[in-house]
This record gives sequence, structure tokens and C-alpha cells, in this order.
Amino acid sequence: MDQMMAANLPLISPLLSFQTKPIPKPIHHQFANPLPKQTTITTTTTLEQTKQLHAHLIRTQFECSSSLPGFPLPPHSSPPAQLNFLITSYLKNYRPAAALRLYAYMRKTGNGLDNFTVPSVLKACAQLSSIRQGMEIHGFALKAGLDWDVFVHNSLMQMYSECERIESAIRIFDEMPERDVVSWSTIIKTFVRSKFFKEAIDHVREMFLLNMKPSDITMITMLNLFADIADLKKGRPLHTYLIKNGDAGSANVNAITALIDMYVKCGSVRVARRVFDRMTAKSIASWSAMIAGCIHCRELEAAVQLFGKMRQENVSPNEITMLSLVTECGQTEALELGKWLHAYMLRNGFKMSPFENIDLKFSSEWLSLFPIGMSKCTEK
Repeated sequence: MDQMMAANLPLISPLLSFQTKPIPKPIHHQFANPLPKQTTITTTTTLEQTKQLHAHLIRTQFECSSSLPGFPLPPHSSPPAQLNFLITSYLKNYRPAAALRLYAYMRKTGNGLDNFTVPSVLKACAQLSSIRQGMEIHGFALKAGLDWDVFVHNSLMQMYSECERIESAIRIFDEMPERDVVSWSTIIKTFVRSKFFKEAIDHVREMFLLNMKPSDITMITMLNLFADIADLKKGRPLHTYLIKNGDAGSANVNAITALIDMYVKCGSVRVARRVFDRMTAKSIASWSAMIAGCIHCRELEAAVQLFGKMRQENVSPNEITMLSLVTECGQTEALELGKWLHAYMLRNGFKMSPFENIDLKFSSEWLSLFPIGMSKCTEK
């Protein structure tokens, strides 16, 4: 059984020796009984649970005739659904290599592959920055005839973007037979990531000309774009768009938070404050963006008042919030406020170490800013 456990197999190149069978395009009217909603993972499955389920499915040869306690996998699930469940679960538990080994096992046995598998394994490649594996899976998708699937194309774009193969991502977008809002969001984000701001703006304009309604994620991407280039003239129409589409209050907290951040980075902290005050529901990210914005624009008294109001409303700052505020103090040379925030962190047990469930590299980048930022204040 150990040989069959894909999670224990060496990470191999799945396209080197395995034959590829075309995956037919599904005809929706053939499915009289669509898959139940439970097939989507809506609860957290731990790594140990994932391994247990993996072992059970291998013992039963993927004949899951009854539901398993503690697992959101419905009975009588097809082998593709079971294998896709496992791949997704490995990804959610930060085990992209295990997901790719399972994919290699699926290719070797010729079982379980469908158009839902490819986006998941491409995500694993992106997490590992494994461009070679991603290119091979791209080749498999073409050989399997998945060029009709917009989700596969979007996942390919995302993988190439995160692996810093920008030209490949652009080529995928340009050659897509059809695009959805995720396609546009992904290519805009790709340009922003690479600091190709002109190209990003051109695609934003083209998307609106095509009457493509942006999703929440697309709106956040565009707001971040105009925040990065500090272009209020181009960013303000997005505020108008949110108002016209009923999202200017708090229907979309994340988008409104991005709007606040855009106004702050464009130097319009008072407009940002008006947007913030009109929110009927605020997340910790909303509070953090507004307080950091006040510090950024050197309105330190307002920042202190907002911090106090946040605590009065029983909103507790997390480690990332505190580090972002202290870092902002360092960047603006607000020494006294930075020292006060640092003291607050020490009094309330914040640890200056990598935090649970936060990527180590991400944490290290935040932590490295703290001494550098505050040193700017002490050097004067």
C-alpha cells in the first residue's frame, strides 16, 4: 500500500512517460443529478485527516459507498471527485508537493483526471514556484483537449504570473477563446505585480468598454493599482462605480477598505476618513488601513484617537496590524507614537516572532521592517 500512497512517492515529472487520453467537454444537459453541494470542501480537513482519508480510499480502491465520519466527502462520490478532494485538501494544508505526487499517481494509473484537477495542481505548482511542473501540466491540458475550459486558462495565467513568466501569462490571455471576469482580474493583477502599470490601466479600460462587470476581487485589484501609482484622477471613478452599484457602504468591506487605502496613498486622507465613517460594518483590516493612513499622512493625533475608538468598540488588533502601524511610524519618523505602539504590543503579549498560520517569508519581511523603520527615527 505504501507504494500506492501518492503522498509518499517521489516528486516526478508526470508527462515524461504517461499517455494522455482526451478529456471530453461535458454536456450539461446529460447530468440529470448534479453533484451535491457537499462535494465542495466547506470545512477544514487537517493534514492527518487528509492522510487517513487518502489511506482509506486506497484500501477501498476508491469505492466510497458510505459517508465517513468527520469528512465532508459525500457517499458514492466518483473517483475523480475523491481524488480532487484529496488534492484540494493537501493544498489547504500547505502540502503542494503531496498534491503533485497524487497527480502523478493519477496520471500513472489513468484514473480520476478531469477538468477540475488541472486548476488545483497548477495552484500547487504556483505555491512551489515550480515552472517546470507547471509547463508540463500545461502540455497535458493541451493534449487532453482542455483548451475549451476557461478555468484551466485562468489557472495557467495565475501559475505563470506567480512563477514570474509574465510573457507566458499574457500569451495565455491573448489566445483565450473566451474570457470571464476572473480572466481580466488575473491579467490586470499580473501587470500590477510586474509594475506594468500602463498595460494594467489599458486592460481596465478595455474591460469596462466590453461592459464586463468587475468582481469584488477585480475591484480590489484595480483600487490597489491606482493606490500604487497614486493616481486619484483614474481611481476616483471606481468610487463612483461602487456607489452606483450599491457597494459604497459596507456591502463589500474588503473593496471599501481598498478604496480607503487608495485615497490615503493618493494623499486624500480626509476623503478616506469620510468613506471609513460611513461604513456600517468594519473589519480589522478597515481599522488598520485608516489608522495607518492617518500615520502615513502625519495626522498622528487622529491615529491615536482612532486606535482608542477601535478598542472601545471591542475590535482587537492582531500582530500584522500592530507591525504595520509601527512600520508606518518608522517610515514617517513618528518616534513617540511608534514607541507607544511598541509598548502596547509588549503589554498585551504580542510576540516578535513568526506567527501561527502566517507564511514564514511573509512574517520575516514584516519583522525586518520594524528595526529598519524605527532606526530612521533614532538616526536623526
